Amino acid sequence: MHRQVAAAWATGSAGRIDLEKGLLHFEAPAKLLEAEPDSPEKAEAYCAFGLGLMVVLDLERAHQQGMLALQIAERLKYPDEGARAGGEVARYLVYLGELAQAQEYSERSWAAALQGRDPSVKATAVYWPIIGWPWMNDRAWSGLWLERCLEYLRTSPTGRPAGPMYGCSALLA
Repeated sequence: MHRQVAAAWATGSAGRIDLEKGLLHFEAPAKLLEAEPDSPEKAEAYCAFGLGLMVVLDLERAHQQGMLALQIAERLKYPDEGARAGGEVARYLVYLGELAQAQEYSERSWAAALQGRDPSVKATAVYWPIIGWPWMNDRAWSGLWLERCLEYLRTSPTGRPAGPMYGCSALLA
């Protein structure tokens, strides 16, 4: 519930945009679960808090939260959350200018997504490196991810993510 309220404040669907109120709701589940044992829910809460921190451009703390989420997911051997958190860590690293590390975490995210079960996580893991980083101006990097994306589209039911995936692949082709 906190995540939906946070998104409402962050996007303006609550009637106006209030990033501080949104951040409080992104943070609340992470605080509630902080003292609890590791769980997929705790990893997801940390990952969501990282996203909230990114929205307010606190990229260092976003990266820290993403890393906590990734570490929990990897300890629990929970590939879907590992893929989600790894992708977020990659995104924060891009925004921090750490492109080589970001590429490494994108690869880790994709490897985890292939082991997971959630098709939406797989779709996100394969298309975020394309839509999030076109300014890298690296045809080899884009081509690698484009091929992965097209293969995923050919072999998997994608549902809603298919639109952005096709649009991005058309831009890169």
